[in-house]
Amino acid sequence: MGLGVSSPVRVDLVSREDHPGETGRRIRSLLGGSDLSNPSRVQDNFWLNTRAQTQTFSLENKRDLAEMIDALKDREIEFVFFDVFRSLWAGNENDNMEVAKVPATLNRIQGEVGCSLALIHHLNKSDGVNIFSKLRGGSAIRGWQEWGFGIVIPNAEEPEGEWVRSIKFETKAGPPHPGIHYRIAGPPASTRLELIPHWRPSTKRRATVDDILNPTQSHYQQ
Repeated sequence: MGLGVSSPVRVDLVSREDHPGETGRRIRSLLGGSDLSNPSRVQDNFWLNTRAQTQTFSLENKRDLAEMIDALKDREIEFVFFDVFRSLWAGNENDNMEVAKVPATLNRIQGEVGCSLALIHHLNKSDGVNIFSKLRGGSAIRGWQEWGFGIVIPNAEEPEGEWVRSIKFETKAGPPHPGIHYRIAGPPASTRLELIPHWRPSTKRRATVDDILNPTQSHYQQ
């Protein structure tokens, strides 16, 4: 994404939203489209856990949580992603007393493993300029968050093949990065993330129902 990585980081993805086969397909597709001068760097530094490995794992299952912590420590994982919050915890996400248990569990993982940690969470449908104010549920997770990156599609009205993803950043430590725009490009078996350095939203107006019913109007555009 143009940021540069000085050395490999041992990463683990705990994937619970997608079917294990779909998770594997996505990973294979991204690796197929990557220009890897040393493929072993991925093999040595990327770990994946899906429902196929531990079907019962959740942030509430104490036995599986202890096993997960031991596995992360054994592999010396430095950064772990939990995808996604609602598939890893069955409580009421609108109850702050319940949601507060989740940051406590995440802090335990960080403390025992000595890793950084990202919890992937969905947004609500409300309007708002700040994407981080749109996190679903109670405010306990937002309060726990030290940094965040949110992905939106600013041109969702365009055909899917033209979609641009915009990454927004937030941090308590200082001013955030101004943002990154990228596109998912390439055939299904070998996709790649294509950086768009100076993307701006299109000013071209799309056809409306009224345009179709009255095609002679001068503002109609194909």
